[in-house]
This record gives sequence, structure tokens and C-alpha cells, in this order.
Amino acid sequence: MEITMTLTVTPEQAAAIAGLLAGSKPLNPPAPVAAPQPAAVPAPTAVPVNTAVPVQQEPLPTGIPTQVRAYSVNDLAIACRPLMEAGKQPELQALLAEFGAPAGLASVPENRRAEFAGRLRQMGGQI
Repeated sequence: MEITMTLTVTPEQAAAIAGLLAGSKPLNPPAPVAAPQPAAVPAPTAVPVNTAVPVQQEPLPTGIPTQVRAYSVNDLAIACRPLMEAGKQPELQALLAEFGAPAGLASVPENRRAEFAGRLRQMGGQI
């Protein structure tokens, strides 16, 4: 490893240093030299950084869906079971009556089963 230093000294200080290196003691010790002050370094400034990660969005559908999912009686029954276990039998019976099916799920008209499924979702059913 090599270290290089540059010192600025007066001729008197140079003579005293040369005497020290030669092994003699100086008659008058040299006056202390003020250490050079480092140049003022400006404080770092904050630079705004955009850390947002671009999110790729899926394209929106271009058309309106024209087909409604067909629900079977079994699909509706599976969605009704947790609601019944939660004590919502009176609400389910009222919903069946509203759809003209007081006899049970099998009597919900096939063309209204998707609507019935939507109402089960509103009640908390998973379908």
C-alpha cells in the first residue's frame, strides 16, 4: 500500500524537519502549523425517486356478456346450506316465496335461478 501526502511548510520548518530526520534535536521547536480545513462538502439533497411498480392491467371486456350462467338446483342447495346453518331459514323461505317457489328449490323457475343465486349472494351465500 502506498500513501502520498503533500505538505506546505515554511523554509524554517523544512530545516527543522531535515534536522529531525538527520537525528539532531531542533534548537527552537517549529511553531505548530494549522491543519488545512477540508473543503465544505454540500449536504446531499433528496432527489425524488419514483418507486411505484407499474401494474399491468387486464384489458376490459369489449362487449356485454349475453349469456347468464345456468345454476342447477344442486348449486342452489349447496349455497343455501351454510345460510340455513346460520339460522337464516325464515329469510330463505321468504326468498323462495318471492320467487314463486314455496315448495322448495326445485320449484324455482329455471329462467330465474341466476337471479335467485344473486339474492343468495346478497344474503351471504357462496355461489
